[in-house]
Amino acid sequence: GNTVAIPSDPQSIIATDNRIFTTLAEWDVELSGAPVDLMPEGEDILSVYIDNPDIENIGNHREPDLEVFVTAAPDLILNGQRFTQYEKDIRGLIGDDTAFVNTDIDIENNTIDEELRALTTLLGDVFGRQAEAEQLIADFDASIERAAEAYDPEWSVVGLLASGGSINYVAPSTGRAIGPVYDVLDLTPALDREGSTNHR
Repeated sequence: GNTVAIPSDPQSIIATDNRIFTTLAEWDVELSGAPVDLMPEGEDILSVYIDNPDIENIGNHREPDLEVFVTAAPDLILNGQRFTQYEKDIRGLIGDDTAFVNTDIDIENNTIDEELRALTTLLGDVFGRQAEAEQLIADFDASIERAAEAYDPEWSVVGLLASGGSINYVAPSTGRAIGPVYDVLDLTPALDREGSTNHR
């Protein structure tokens, strides 16, 4: 519901939402700061960020180095996912001339696929990549169709999340990724019980 004026040629961009890193890398968006610790090793596309010594590392969402929002002097910030909780702190560190874009998604009131389409559209608008965003969405929709066609409703599904040495059951419809997939693909849960909702 907010209107944000995006600089036409941002010189310093910080992105914190790990859902958007791959898209930004594919679009050759240079970052001055990011939580590099959240970027998975082994994804070649992200090596442009992981192996770039010029990117100031914010660390991770548990103990972030928020000073980067000062030292990197950003004129555009894309903030979301695990860093949404720091929005007030970040806004307190930046000036009025810095464009702050909230990239978090609302899976409480909408399905995750709807929100991911909206997020991709937003990124396309921010970087003038509307055509590329439309293609990503089309590819995404096609992948959902393929998965739905390959799935037999008689098959039951269990979502699991490994974190900190433990494996937890992910209840359908809950969490940031695995649980909502049940709704997108209309999967049949194997268990009828509460599961972990702490997917941080």
